[in-house]
Amino acid sequence: MGEWLRVLLVEDSEDDALLLARELRRGGYEPEMERVYTAPAMGEALDRTEFDIVVSDHSMPAFSSSMALDLLHSKGFQDIPFIIVSGKIGEDAAVSAMRSGAHDYFMKDNLARLNTAIDRELREAENRRERRRAREELRRSEERYRTFIAQSTEGIWRAEIEAPMDTGMAEEEQLAHLYEHLVFAECNDAMARMYGFERAEDMIGLRLGDLIPPDIPENIEFLRNAMLSGYKVTDSESREVDRHGETKYFLNNFVGFFEDGRLVRIWGTQRDITARKLAEKALREAEEKYRGIFENSVEGIYQSTVEGRLLTANPALARMLGYDTPEELTESVTNLAEQVYVDPGRREEFKKLARDHDSVTGFEVEMRRRDGGAVWVSVAGRVVRGPDGEAVGYEGTMEDITAKREAEDALKQSAALYRSVVENAAENIFIVDAETREIFEANDALGHSLGYSADELRGMTLYDLVAHDREEVDANLARIIEDGGLRVGERFYRRKDGTLATVEVGTSLISYRSRDAVCIVAHDITERKRAEEALGEIREAERRRISRDLHDGVLQDLTYTLQSMQIERKIHGERRVEEGRQIEALRRAVGGLRDAIYDLRPEGVQEQTLARSIESLVELNRQMAPERAIEFSVAEDFPKDLRGFGAAEVSRVAQEALVNVRCHSEASRAWVSLDVEGGGISLSVADDGKGFEQSSLSGVGLSSMRERAEAIGGSLEVEGVVGAGTRVVLKAAMSALRGRDANLAP
Repeated sequence: MGEWLRVLLVEDSEDDALLLARELRRGGYEPEMERVYTAPAMGEALDRTEFDIVVSDHSMPAFSSSMALDLLHSKGFQDIPFIIVSGKIGEDAAVSAMRSGAHDYFMKDNLARLNTAIDRELREAENRRERRRAREELRRSEERYRTFIAQSTEGIWRAEIEAPMDTGMAEEEQLAHLYEHLVFAECNDAMARMYGFERAEDMIGLRLGDLIPPDIPENIEFLRNAMLSGYKVTDSESREVDRHGETKYFLNNFVGFFEDGRLVRIWGTQRDITARKLAEKALREAEEKYRGIFENSVEGIYQSTVEGRLLTANPALARMLGYDTPEELTESVTNLAEQVYVDPGRREEFKKLARDHDSVTGFEVEMRRRDGGAVWVSVAGRVVRGPDGEAVGYEGTMEDITAKREAEDALKQSAALYRSVVENAAENIFIVDAETREIFEANDALGHSLGYSADELRGMTLYDLVAHDREEVDANLARIIEDGGLRVGERFYRRKDGTLATVEVGTSLISYRSRDAVCIVAHDITERKRAEEALGEIREAERRRISRDLHDGVLQDLTYTLQSMQIERKIHGERRVEEGRQIEALRRAVGGLRDAIYDLRPEGVQEQTLARSIESLVELNRQMAPERAIEFSVAEDFPKDLRGFGAAEVSRVAQEALVNVRCHSEASRAWVSLDVEGGGISLSVADDGKGFEQSSLSGVGLSSMRERAEAIGGSLEVEGVVGAGTRVVLKAAMSALRGRDANLAP
């Protein structure tokens, strides 16, 4: 049988709880474990049971270790060890938790030191409790000392009259004699402290004028009253000054002693009532402020009886209920339930809540105005009880919340409309936590599109859905947060069965549950992309067929005719000028047709990598136009494995651009380059030819290039300046070129 250990486990995973219990038993403990994973449940457990230790997971859907630690401390449990056992906690978070009062932390996959740490922290907790008990015992001891050993808290003093005074003298003479000959001969420490001294000895030898200045009229009046009473004073107030010149108020009791009919000494006690006097002054000022607040408050202030008669109201409440003055309101309303509450039963609800809890806040109710209209108010109030503890009335405030209610109703209608649109939308719509990447919410369309249930989606993150590198996902989210939104373009999402769906993604940054979140709208274009790829394959096949037909048919016939005419001309000589022109035209036609066949049929475009395909095109154009210098460059970080449909489309754009350079530009030099920009690639084809006016930008070749750029979700820019050449730039995302069957990392 192990050592009994009462454990409060803050953990939402039952499996992890079982693993922890097994680890504790392995360390020699017999755990009595209660598992919670919300703040209310933890608070209830702490109120109900005394625990030896608290073990908490770091991060849960509705709770966290920091919240659990704050709750533990707020309940006053400073000595209970608090240990974090988490599947994932960063170093910064762990350090922050330790600074906040956590005693240790462990990873769930490495609990080797857990039992040792628990044993240590239990000992430390007991030590802390012992020290606290010792301090408490010392405090009580000091309290007993002050109560039974220390001197009285009242000032006790004795004054001697150096020259005994005849009390039969005139009042003015007695006053002068006292100020000249009365000296303080004895007092206690409490008395000294009242005047700002540390010890009683510091006051010995002071004279009357040192404590009761004669220039204060109240002091002279105080001394005259003492004379009239025969120097027997009971609870008489005086206004004096301490050693620092601060005004003090005292309640005095003293009696004079006489010898041979002369006053020789006075014994007295006094109590410092400065705080009371200042409090009375502050109370008067507070009453004045209260009256100002009462009269000028924008909230209604009321007092009423239990039966419902309105006793007190301020101007704001009168205006709220449609009355000209508070007096008119209190005189008119004798039954709040019947005259003011639209639903009289709500008055009984308010009274019950007030009786059960002594106070009520945020009680929203519809009330009737004097003109018959309605106003929504939020009532706050407390029970006023009599000497016997029975409720005699209520007092509190009322706030006009009519505009707020109308705004809330409008918001509810807007939210209902939004919910209807989102839930019935054909687009995939979901909301993601901008920090944790967790999916907050998703519509049915996303689940149907990817094959997940709603519960499965809520337990997933954006990384689980997006079939791209985490670095790329994080980079896009950073741009979304910075810009407030982003049209991401084409992306690949991973279905539950492992296949990929092609989607067009638009995003916006929103606030959701008081957190930054990203709303994502993803349009599934998988079938469209398949159709486009199929169309591309059909077009490619048609190009090959046309190329083959031209090569095997028309080109062979034209070549045969040209060769026959050239042989005839050699045999019979040059007979006609027109015949020479025909042969030359036929030679140009054969050359042009051969170039067209080369353009239609670049070998192995889809089988080659993109860089190799472009290089082949450049070499082919060098051979077809040796008089033109064509330079080709590839960036060092350009991917060496890009091939397939998307890469083929880029090659076709390069081919069209090079045809324009060869056939129309009249250029002497051309430059072709492949570069990496951001998350995509850039193809550039430029020349130093004749250029063109931007307004004349048209043609079949340009339309073809634009279609191919759009097919891979890219952009095409064509710049031309008359006499300064032309530049064609294609930009496309890397993911669009790799294709849906690529091996993409999550």
